Amino acid sequence: MEYKQHPFKVFTISVNYFEGIVFCEKIMEC
Repeated sequence: MEYKQHPFKVFTISVNYFEGIVFCEKIMEC
């Protein structure tokens, strides 16, 4: 259960992934 040992790391990856999607959507709009 690696995600339990590094919950912050998994959370950071999830946030970065979400921000990446929003960033891509902004580029597509431009």
